[in-house]
Amino acid sequence: MKSGYIVAIDVDGTTLTSDYQVLTEVRDAIARVRKAGVAVTLATARAPASVVHILDDLGEVDAAICFGGAVTWRGPRRGGVLPELTEPVDPHTVREVVRRCREVGLPLAAYSLETAHVDKLDAMWRREFGHTGMPAVESDLNDLKEPLAKLLVISRPEDVAKLAALKAEFDDSLDCYFSHDTYLEMAQPGVSKGRAVQALARSMGVPPDGIVAIGDSGNDLPMFRIAGVSVAMGNAPTWVSREADWQTASNDEGGVALALLRCAGMFGWEL
Repeated sequence: MKSGYIVAIDVDGTTLTSDYQVLTEVRDAIARVRKAGVAVTLATARAPASVVHILDDLGEVDAAICFGGAVTWRGPRRGGVLPELTEPVDPHTVREVVRRCREVGLPLAAYSLETAHVDKLDAMWRREFGHTGMPAVESDLNDLKEPLAKLLVISRPEDVAKLAALKAEFDDSLDCYFSHDTYLEMAQPGVSKGRAVQALARSMGVPPDGIVAIGDSGNDLPMFRIAGVSVAMGNAPTWVSREADWQTASNDEGGVALALLRCAGMFGWEL
């Protein structure tokens, strides 16, 4: 890739429709952009295992930033080796989050590189992991020995106040962000999509003004802030879209494809 540009695209609510499909126009636009020499990376809170089946529908990309920035997987469809996790969540803090979630009755999942661990694999978690294709097992979350990339807490709509209180309690010891109204992601401080995109761009020789970021939720804001151009999806909440340079159509309307076409006109990409 020699164009001097990289496009970082969120997955859920952005690349995927509301029913977890890849629209033909989105797949084709990404392929055309890459053919023009523009690097494309996915940037998602999902695990690598949850990205693989998406790429079966989406096609090839240059990299996949996973776990909200904890892992950058280069050449995921070309046999690229999954890197080791270098910034796991602090084990002591994990135990504190486990204790607190159990006290207030919030479901918690702890993610290693290849497996999600939960206290009880109930219908809610089966539905979540069914959507993402993530392997999951029941475990005592206090006894996990393997490094953890992130924690995910999901609340019922009526319990979002508990989720907000949990975020406030751990904001000083973890990077906590909402990837959905009822989904709280927690990672080791400093881990973010923005930092990962920045490092990937630097390694490819792409300047900051050559970074395009497209997303719809709070965990996309760090990459909006480091991008030359930031684009919010039409389905993004107002507090996200107001931090973007402009807004495209929704994920169900092929907003990623429309954004890429607009960027092609702005930057002179020959699609």
